[in-house]
Amino acid sequence: MSGALHDKYEIASALRETGLLLNILGENPYKAKAYLQGARAVEGAGEDIGKLVRENASGQV
Repeated sequence: MSGALHDKYEIASALRETGLLLNILGENPYKAKAYLQGARAVEGAGEDIGKLVRENASGQV
């Protein structure tokens, strides 16, 4: 997949950045917090995130 995020740290970074931007823009704080929590979950995942997505098991993260 060209242009795809390559590893869980890039994915987590994108989620964290989105959460921070939502906070800065004064958007729903719960939505922003969800992105930040998602970033922590992705970083802490023991499995390859790409593999989980390919197997459509991302709900297990």
